[in-house]
Amino acid sequence: MKKNLLIAFVVAMIPFLAVAQSSGNGKGNEHATATGLVVPYAITINGIPFNEHESQHSYFITMPDFAYSVDNNQLQRGPGYADNGAGSFGAFMNVQSTPRRDSVYLELNNTYGSLSTWRTILKGGSGLVNNKFSLDGRLSYINSDGFMNRSNCDIRSYFITGAYYGTKSLLRVNAFLGQEYTNELWATVPQNEMIANRNNNPYSYEGQTDNYEQTHLQALYAYHFSPKTSVSGAAHYSRAHGFFEENPGNQYFSNYSLPVNNITGGLVRRRHLDTDFYGLTYALNHVPQKNLKLVWGGNYYKYNGTHFGDVLWAQNLQVNNPSRYAFDQADKDVYHTFGGANYQIGKFAFLADLQYRRVEYTFSGFNGSLGDIGQGSQFNFFNSKLGISYQLNEKDKVYVSYSIANNEPRREQFINSTPTTRPQRQHWNNIGIGYNTKREKLTLGVDIFGLFYKDQLVALGRRNAVGEFLDVNVPDSYRVGVELEGKVQIHPRLTWTTTGVLSQNRIKIFTDPDSKVVYTNTAISSSPNLVAASQIAFSPCKKTEVALINKYIGKQYRDNTSNDNNSIDAFFVHDLRLRYTSSFKRLKNIGASLLVNNIFGATYDINTINAANYNYVDKGFLINKDYYFPQAQQNFLVALNVGF
Repeated sequence: MKKNLLIAFVVAMIPFLAVAQSSGNGKGNEHATATGLVVPYAITINGIPFNEHESQHSYFITMPDFAYSVDNNQLQRGPGYADNGAGSFGAFMNVQSTPRRDSVYLELNNTYGSLSTWRTILKGGSGLVNNKFSLDGRLSYINSDGFMNRSNCDIRSYFITGAYYGTKSLLRVNAFLGQEYTNELWATVPQNEMIANRNNNPYSYEGQTDNYEQTHLQALYAYHFSPKTSVSGAAHYSRAHGFFEENPGNQYFSNYSLPVNNITGGLVRRRHLDTDFYGLTYALNHVPQKNLKLVWGGNYYKYNGTHFGDVLWAQNLQVNNPSRYAFDQADKDVYHTFGGANYQIGKFAFLADLQYRRVEYTFSGFNGSLGDIGQGSQFNFFNSKLGISYQLNEKDKVYVSYSIANNEPRREQFINSTPTTRPQRQHWNNIGIGYNTKREKLTLGVDIFGLFYKDQLVALGRRNAVGEFLDVNVPDSYRVGVELEGKVQIHPRLTWTTTGVLSQNRIKIFTDPDSKVVYTNTAISSSPNLVAASQIAFSPCKKTEVALINKYIGKQYRDNTSNDNNSIDAFFVHDLRLRYTSSFKRLKNIGASLLVNNIFGATYDINTINAANYNYVDKGFLINKDYYFPQAQQNFLVALNVGF
């Protein structure tokens, strides 16, 4: 049933990951934070970067039901391995798409739920034809009203993959697309309206919508020269385009190239993004001896992004529809080469992973005030990872690792700066010491980590016009803690899985850019000290499972001042899942499931931001300008899956 949700929710049991979503019911725009970082994690799909290259965020809303096309995924805290060219910093997620299925199949899944949620998936494949060819595909459609007023979404996607299996080679071509049409929720709900109307949407303009589409093409090839030597490579192209429409309220018309000066009024505008992303990846794998594995390779990516704005309507003014008021062309070139080695001797295993990464970023044009924003930057990064593990016995292993990572700033940080105030690259040193054990009824992993940053970009607790966090470099900061993952087979029919992170996340010295107040040893924004999850699964009979899923997110601060008035309370949410699977005559499988989210009806909020002027007193009354994303209370999804 978790496949009914977006990818970010599918991995919600990951201990260091806090997942939330704007419409409040698991459909629509989502937000996932890994250890509270501004750029939460880098994602690759079949080794190809998925993140939007300027914002560096991953927009899962254009990947609805992608979990149905996934073979496996791996999410880890800290820098990714060197063959990931996406510049992972907070965490790294690698997704491998559809595995080979040798028999013909057809599956249909229908889901209905609270808030008029409907979802349909049709999935099928040819099986292996003549022992050489296969073709698989999926169509998906999701529609939901959402918990928030005017948070409805209409999301569509497809995934098609074809493969040729040679004696020593494999060629696979993937094509997948996602389209989303949603109402905007970036403004969130002011605190003073939360009690009377938790699902209020401050946007009253009916046309306040977000419309976006992404198309991906991938050609993957692998060839084995011998059991010891193989090569692999990929060519890829992605196109994304869309716009959001809004009524921003009273505006100076002169900022929009309209033929008037010092006149204000209402207007309707669209802000567009049109991007092309393409590149090549390559790798050589060699095993010169049984206990030594070597890899060398590289990637080259090219990104072209066009940002522009149009005025559709202006109050008491004739507008040539549309009237262009802003245009910005951005280009980003990324090249990286990497090498790695794994060597095992006795009970010891050694890992060395090295990467050189070069980034060239330019953008030009004019902003809403017709000011020149032409800039360019180049970055040269050396990232590395070293590790040693020791197998204590057949069941127990200990390890220690050290890694260095660097990452460039995001687009928003460039366009809001000049060459003299340009943000710095982020740098960190990551130390990890861990222990793993695998026994008959127990699997346990403990990792003690220390992440020490130079010029980390931290969220200020405010968002820009398109919902992205505004952030600033801080000279010295750190995150230290312990991470736990465990699974216990209590009974043949009863399993308990648990994860958690206990940490301290601090900035040594922080100067608030607005008030200029200096804070020492202050908490990092959006960084709870405790994140924990638990799942208890019980199978009363062979074909049935009942699971209770719990997620706890500790107290977080909206900004970096450690002020309790600028914090969000901890919350503890429980979900209940029931699942039944069977087969019947010609039906290979038939399944029914029920997911009750927030079964105990907890009232909680996520993703708080802070208005620019904070709280203030007006005519003797305290005006609170804190904003929230309220989440739905008890809601459900019921699904029926049939496979032929």
